[in-house]
Amino acid sequence: MPDAVTVRPFETGFAAIVAPRSRAAAARSRFAETFGFALPEGPRLARAGDLMAFGIGVDHWVAAAPGDGWALERRLAASLGETALVTDQTDAREGFRIEGPAARLLLETGCSLDLHVSVFPAGAAAVTEIAGMPVWLWTEDAASFQVAVSRSYAESFAQWLDHAVAATRARVAAGERAA
Repeated sequence: MPDAVTVRPFETGFAAIVAPRSRAAAARSRFAETFGFALPEGPRLARAGDLMAFGIGVDHWVAAAPGDGWALERRLAASLGETALVTDQTDAREGFRIEGPAARLLLETGCSLDLHVSVFPAGAAAVTEIAGMPVWLWTEDAASFQVAVSRSYAESFAQWLDHAVAATRARVAAGERAA
């Protein structure tokens, strides 16, 4: 029987994109022309191929792609030109993938967001806190979540995850239904 929940680290390049209000439409247009998908409106995820982006504020996004963050920054900056500021965030973040039928149950123990699939469906993203630590949280499907936490919190977050995984597995074994 597969585990109710598993956690594994992941590495990817992260870059922040910030467009001044006066240039946001141009930034969106250039991004879509170059990468084949629109920067999302609001806290949503969009992707084409290995590049994804999600909104974390007004005219503020995070882009992620496998590999070198500096290369991602240069790729985005070359496309966006003067329409947006792009900064590599890779070394500032540690990524964790939380998967399995009890992934939501685990996250709900430390996150105040309503993570029910009707409220936080596939493609949702948020800037929030988990266990009191600021994170970027997103989901691409019903049974997996990705969390990016500041590296300064990574060890504490990993320790919290270890305890939360054990507690969640015990709850599921005792008959609590994983959402």
